[in-house]
Amino acid sequence: MISNYHVVKDATKVRLLTSAGLIDAKVVSVDAANDLALLKAKGKYSSLPIAASRTASLGSTMASVGFPNTGLQGFAPKLAKGEIASLSGVLLVEAGAQVAGMVAQEDPANPSLPRLKLTALRGVKIFGSARPGETLIIEATITGRLGLMVQAKVSASVSGVKVMTAELTLSGTAAAGPAGAQSARSAR
Repeated sequence: MISNYHVVKDATKVRLLTSAGLIDAKVVSVDAANDLALLKAKGKYSSLPIAASRTASLGSTMASVGFPNTGLQGFAPKLAKGEIASLSGVLLVEAGAQVAGMVAQEDPANPSLPRLKLTALRGVKIFGSARPGETLIIEATITGRLGLMVQAKVSASVSGVKVMTAELTLSGTAAAGPAGAQSARSAR
């Protein structure tokens, strides 16, 4: 059985509540970074099927059953259900970063920053997605600059409906001097 690490972290004894009553279990392995714990109990039990995430599609129903906050909510299982609202969040953010980079590089008042890369994200909100064939409008506004860093606000919309907003930081390297020129340090 798989549980959460935080559930068994300080436990001196682990027991599973089943229809047959309480069963002792042993913690076999933990992954604290991902909040997972693998438990083993004697006996034979049927498992629930697990679907590969690559088979998930927009609008698919997902469910989770668990026992959150048993002190307050009791020991009865709790069901949480929802629909997959976006499959493209990472691609939307990356597209926003690329547009912000183009806006930053085209500003005649500031020098170009070679190798401009996305280095930080803040306040990312994914409200929807863009499907093939839809027109995606990406807007980027530079909100600040400090040395080799550029801060920007980006948004993406489809048919006038916002599907993503984010604040991001891009970082680059100093522009090279004229072709063939060397700094005093590299010439030695």
